[in-house]
Order: sequence, then structure tokens, then C-alpha cells
Amino acid sequence: MNTKKLTCGTFAKLCNTTKETLFHYDKIGLLKPEFIGKNNYRYYAPEQFFLFNFIETLTDSDTSLKEIKSQIKNFNADSFIGFLRQKQEYLKQKRLKLALKEELINDLLNEIEDIKTSNYETVRLINKPSETFIAFKTDVSAVASYDDLSEHLSRFFTDCCNKNIFLQSTFGFIIEKKNFDKELKASYICAKALKGSKQAQRYTLPKGTYASVTILGDKKAHLNGIKRLEQHLKELGYFFAGDLIALDRFSLLYHKEKNEFAVKYLIYVKKDKNNAD
Repeated sequence: MNTKKLTCGTFAKLCNTTKETLFHYDKIGLLKPEFIGKNNYRYYAPEQFFLFNFIETLTDSDTSLKEIKSQIKNFNADSFIGFLRQKQEYLKQKRLKLALKEELINDLLNEIEDIKTSNYETVRLINKPSETFIAFKTDVSAVASYDDLSEHLSRFFTDCCNKNIFLQSTFGFIIEKKNFDKELKASYICAKALKGSKQAQRYTLPKGTYASVTILGDKKAHLNGIKRLEQHLKELGYFFAGDLIALDRFSLLYHKEKNEFAVKYLIYVKKDKNNAD
């Protein structure tokens, strides 16, 4: 026996795979051992590692073993170059999608941690940079039941899919000032988009100071909470200067009550010069 040949077990370790995988590749004619000894043991040449590594690279690129075998068996340089360019583009697009999903998970993690550590109805004044959302016209309450929301959300998500818009986890509602006391009826469903937002209607939050508060409870609790927020800001010398943004509805994760919602509100505020110290 040629001492340069490797046993199946040794070759499997070299390739960081299992003997069963090598048996399967041998069975379908994709990667056969260099020779089989009198004892029926399979022996591989060290250079076959490169072929195995090539096969694994293609399978990790979602290429079927049947297609890989066809490319190897019917090798043609021009055809093979075209095949590899297709895989190159596929991996590029997959990498972009993974990057978007990683960003989505990071945002979702930050949002949930923020709500988890929030003290309900504790007002925070924060400085925010300008931020743009995509917006979809609606007339539903920001604290509507999930049954009432389903139709509106379905239309929103369908519209996003039709326009190839890749959404972040954050979605919410834009409530115009005139509707603060009308059951918090929203004018728009809004969401942050990672990709494809050029075709969508946009809503931009201006750079500046925002009051942030998370309210837990039913619709009445939210209406009363917004009134208390306005009164509290007046005492601090601020007034509502923009529309109300209701974001981060994680009630399904945190609470079991059907008509109880955990919502984070943001509103653009300005200092009341008449009451300034």
C-alpha cells in the first residue's frame, strides 16, 4: 500500500467531516476514494482534500450534490466560469441579506432591552437626530386591539412586499396633534426600512428634543397617560411641537391581557419661551 494514502478515518478528520459523509459521496460517485484495499478499506490521496473542500464550499452556497457532480463530470472551462460567477453573485446577495438581518436583530434587541428597563410613565427628555420612516395611510387607533389592527397591518405589509421594502422590527403609528384626544387615532402606520424605501411615502422626524414615555394599560390608560405627559411637560416648561409617534408594540411578548398594550411614545417638544426660567 502507498504510504502517502490516507485511511477514511484520517481523511475525514483532515476534512473536518464524518466517514458517513465520505461513504455517501462515494456511493453517489461524487468523491470516490483513490483506491480500495484488499481489506475493503477506503484510501484517499491527500490532494483529494481540495476537491472535498470545493464540494463543501458549493454545498454551503446552496448547490445540490447533483449539480456539483454534473459540473465535475461534464467539466467545461467556459461553462464552469459562468457557473462560478453565478455562485459568486449568489453569495454576494446572501451576504447582504445576512447583514440586513443582523441589523434587524440588533435593533430588535435594543428595543426590547429598552422597554424591559423602562419605568412605565417615567418621562425622559432625549436629543434625537433626524430620522425617516416609511408611512402608510390609515385611520386606526394606535391602541386598537390586535384583531382590529390585523386588516390595516396586512395592507401595510403587502404594500411593503410589493415595493420590495425590507422592514426593521420597529413599527408604529403617527398620530397628528388634532387626534391626541380622539382615541389616539393614527393618520399613518410607520416603520423603519433597511432597504427599498425609495418607492414609499416618507415621514421624517426633525432633529431636536423629544419626550419619551412608555405607557402600559388599556385605551383609557393611554389617553390619560398622554394628557398627564402634556401636563408634566408644561410644568417643565415644554410644549408639544409635533405629532405623536407610537412605537414598539411588544405587548404580545410582555403581556397576556388582550386589551392591554405596552407602547413607547415619542413627541417632538420645544421650550416654552413664555415660561422659561
